[in-house]
Order: sequence, then C-alpha cells, then structure tokens
Amino acid sequence: LVYSGTKHGYNLHTLYRLSEEMREKHERRKGFESPSLLLVKTAKKEVIGSYTSASWRHHDRYSGNGECNVFRLRPRPRCHRWVPSKDTLMMLGTSRSMSVGAEGGPALWLDDELQLGSTSECETFGSPPLTTEETVETIFCRASSSGTCHSGTSKGENMKLRTQASFNCVAVEVYMFV
Repeated sequence: LVYSGTKHGYNLHTLYRLSEEMREKHERRKGFESPSLLLVKTAKKEVIGSYTSASWRHHDRYSGNGECNVFRLRPRPRCHRWVPSKDTLMMLGTSRSMSVGAEGGPALWLDDELQLGSTSECETFGSPPLTTEETVETIFCRASSSGTCHSGTSKGENMKLRTQASFNCVAVEVYMFV
C-alpha cells in the first residue's frame, strides 16, 4: 500500500508524493518502472479502479502503455483492456485531477481532493461508465496527447455525445508492484 486516503488524507499531491517516493526507492534497484493499482470506493459502495503500467505522479502529458486497464470489482466484476486500435492516452496526472483513458472521455477521473469522481464511456478501453450511478449524456471534444481539447471546426467535427456518471469517493487507495 503506497497511499490510502483514510491514512494519509484525501489529497492528490500527497498521493503523487508518496508514489514518487516509492517509485524512486524501488525503480533504481530494479531498473524499470513499477505498475500501480488504483482502487476507488464510491458512496454507493461500488469499487472501481485501474491497473496502470506506471506509477502515479504529476505529469502534464499522458503516459502508460497497452498494459493498462480499468475495472469494476463491485457490483458485477468486469475488466476492460486497452483497445489496440485506439490512442494510447492511458494515464494523466495533473495538479487538478488524475484520469485513466481519454478517447471518448476518461474511463476514470478524480479531482484534486479525491472526493469527486466521474466515469465515462471510454473508447481507449471499449468500456461503458464503470459505476451504476445515474448517467447523463454530454458533448465532448477529442483530447490531444497533451491533455488539451480540440473542438474541431464550426461544423462540430471531432465532437461526440458521451455517457458519463459522477460519484462521491469514500475511499481511495494506490498500490505499487515492487
């Protein structure tokens, strides 16, 4: 266990710092990056998360590779792996949020206080929203590898309707495989 909101406080920067400390401690010795497991428990007692090929840290560009996946453990366990024909926009850790997947919308997104989250239909993993929370349809635009949004032309190219659900987090934990 690298980070636990109940133990370390619900703060994204603390999550990044503790992950970075663990990464530096073990990766120098091993010579390669350690994958991580993110688990989120929602107010409705659903458990969702991601397996990422890299540790969490602040970076303004997407990272990770096709080994990443997203999942739901409760209710009805389900795992969604990367769809190889899609972009490799796997994990993004900015100062304001962290997210997994981007094509079509993030499969999993958490705010900087690790209290609010959302899950979207995500083409990166071919996944529907991970929770059973009530969904809404929103318009989104394609994200670039730098995390910026391109709205397309005046005709709305690159615009699409997506299904998204928001939730409250009651527990957030990060594990690293060292």
